[in-house]
Amino acid sequence: MEAISKECGVDLVDATKVPEKDLSGYDAIGFASGIYASKFHQSVLNFASVNLPEDKKIFLISALMAQKE
Repeated sequence: MEAISKECGVDLVDATKVPEKDLSGYDAIGFASGIYASKFHQSVLNFASVNLPEDKKIFLISALMAQKE
């Protein structure tokens, strides 16, 4: 995520450490998470439900690690 932040010039917020943040000044908001039981991590979902302003463009980045057989 740090590489994406540096390359694209975006701010990162760790939802596990920062439960509330004013996101109203952003044009677009992205959420990134590993996948847990077919969902984003609960801390990311909680952060979004508390902080996401209405009528904002959002994007999602998810990662799934395949198990070796």
